Amino acid sequence: MGRWKNAKNAKRTRKGCLPFAPKSPRSLLLCLLLSVAACAELPQINVKVIDQKTALENQVLGSFEELGEDLALIESVRSVDAEGEVHEPETISESKARALLAMQNRLYNADDLDRFRALGCVGERNDGLPEILPCKAAQEDAALGRLLQEIVAEETRDRKIIMARIIEMNENLTKEDLPQVERIFAAQEIEKLKAGEFYQDERGRWVKKGASSD
Repeated sequence: MGRWKNAKNAKRTRKGCLPFAPKSPRSLLLCLLLSVAACAELPQINVKVIDQKTALENQVLGSFEELGEDLALIESVRSVDAEGEVHEPETISESKARALLAMQNRLYNADDLDRFRALGCVGERNDGLPEILPCKAAQEDAALGRLLQEIVAEETRDRKIIMARIIEMNENLTKEDLPQVERIFAAQEIEKLKAGEFYQDERGRWVKKGASSD
């Protein structure tokens, strides 16, 4: 249920899964292992690339799928021997750890984000990021409005981290390629929308999924 059920209670028990205070990769990895274990009930990541894509699209989506597979396997790198001693997992870079934490946090927030999309409170921009839209539900419920702000802020942060990591994973991509990565990410998010949910078309207009302009 994410945080939706407790929105009216206002006080949060956590602020996402990303530990921005720790600076060392070791601390980030420990947080990743603990957060994945704590959220074991989360739905499995579905990042299968099934459509025919351009070379760049396949490259970007392949990297995204790789991150999803790494997250799904992260618990398996933590082993306990016969004496009950926990073996240290292989060290990963801070950048990769942050990206995996971002993937995990997106799963945690997914249900809440879906509900806000269904209410018309969130739309998908053409640069791969979510946008808060005026909606009656958030205007009439202050606690829900605060939750909306928090969820979209976290989702925006997480997507930016993931897109930056995808560029790092591919030697032929640079920061100048970010707009293309954003468009590919946007296309994937828009494709997942349900009928009636909002997205921004190539001209910057907000339209509903399933409208004649699709």
